[in-house]
Amino acid sequence: MSLPSSIEIFTKCLSHHNAVSNGDVADKPSPPRNFQVTAFDKDFVELKWEVPEKDGGEPITGYLVERRDITKTAFVQQGKTDAKTLSLKVTKLIEGTQYVFRVFAINSIGQSEPAELKEPVTAKVPFDPPGPPVKLRAEEVTKASAVIRFEPPEKDGGSPVTGYYVEKEVDGKWTRVNRKAITVCELLLDDLKENSKYTVRVLAENAAGVGKPCSEITFVAKNEFDVPGKPGQPEVVNIAESSAELTWAAPKSDGGTPITNYIVELKKKGDVKWKVANVDEKVTETKYEVKGLQKGAEYEFRVTAENKMGPGQPSDPSKVAKYGERNLLNLLRNWSCSFTLTFMVNASLKDKTANPQFTWKNLELSCSTVVL
Repeated sequence: MSLPSSIEIFTKCLSHHNAVSNGDVADKPSPPRNFQVTAFDKDFVELKWEVPEKDGGEPITGYLVERRDITKTAFVQQGKTDAKTLSLKVTKLIEGTQYVFRVFAINSIGQSEPAELKEPVTAKVPFDPPGPPVKLRAEEVTKASAVIRFEPPEKDGGSPVTGYYVEKEVDGKWTRVNRKAITVCELLLDDLKENSKYTVRVLAENAAGVGKPCSEITFVAKNEFDVPGKPGQPEVVNIAESSAELTWAAPKSDGGTPITNYIVELKKKGDVKWKVANVDEKVTETKYEVKGLQKGAEYEFRVTAENKMGPGQPSDPSKVAKYGERNLLNLLRNWSCSFTLTFMVNASLKDKTANPQFTWKNLELSCSTVVL
């Protein structure tokens, strides 16, 4: 190893003398620039920065990064980098904890003033919990059950929604109905008490956690619809050898939902139980032909309206009808005839030139017996 020459020593001393004379003395560098977070998760933060505006007259030799838990006052050293490395990944952070970070530039004179982040950084997943679900409603409400339906939140927080929790209020406290998150936007509540009031709300969940609940709704456990009312008394409009034609009036109330079927029943004189005539047939009109009647037997009929809530009360029984008895009025409704009446009038007129005229008033015809 060769020693520096006297000329080199002299030149270096002269340069230092001139620097001191001009007031240009080597110093610590200025703080690093543009210190910022580039990525984070629940257990790490990635930081980067740019070289200082001034190196203090001496080359930058490296950088020092420190962190502080926001609940504490002291900083701890997190890591060092060389002069060319302008970033650092800080690991082993505690999820949910807020940290303050700062970085120093270092040269042969010392370390700069720190560059510090403007805001603390929270160690958490890089997205937020989802917003509240929307359009919450109770449907298909009965005295013992209800279906809670809703729509996904408008914002998922940057991560897909993975499930939902339905909560109900019990004695002023919110209790989860489903312990495990559901993935569909509806849930059946099937343990309700009739006429009791229930208040519910829904929360959405993603990888960041459970979001805020939606606005609650309140409903009463009672049947939303009712069974139909009682139809009118059936009328036998015609009875043949083995069948009878019935008509009746629809019930005054359909229970709030359309009538889906009429149950037609018959009972033979002397029987105790009613028998359904249309077991495998739906009747949606207010008329029906009952077939398979026994010749010579007497029957009465009744009708029950049915909707999605079930059958209502049966009608009053019809008048007893028997094979061979016909309703003459109903036969004449579809029967017409025409006839001509000829009258013989014997009279003698005193005035042979007179032109007699006759007027008939209140002509009535009656028939007491009709044989068919």
